[in-house]
Amino acid sequence: ILQKYISKCVIFYGGSLINVYLFTIIFICGPVTLNQPFPTMAEYPFDVSYQPMKTIVYAHQSICALQAASHICINIFTSLLLWFTSARFELLTENLRAIRNIYDLMKCIQE
Repeated sequence: ILQKYISKCVIFYGGSLINVYLFTIIFICGPVTLNQPFPTMAEYPFDVSYQPMKTIVYAHQSICALQAASHICINIFTSLLLWFTSARFELLTENLRAIRNIYDLMKCIQE
């Protein structure tokens, strides 16, 4: 039963996680190929054209983008845990249906 669930949903959940991080990395690396200094078009009340500040702002925006991606992946992981719980409940119902006597029930409870 678990293999049926895994083969059904591994492409969706794995692909979602990979896509979120892949698009985030592409977003962070965008200023290398595009004509913009930072990943986002934010405006600051101070000068960011000189070098130490430019690197700090770029690193800050990159870390924020990775943090946002990880929060999205936490939601995906939570849905994966709910999916795993439903698969375990399905296994439990099959085990409970297979019970014939009290010893089978005790064995099912111990598992």
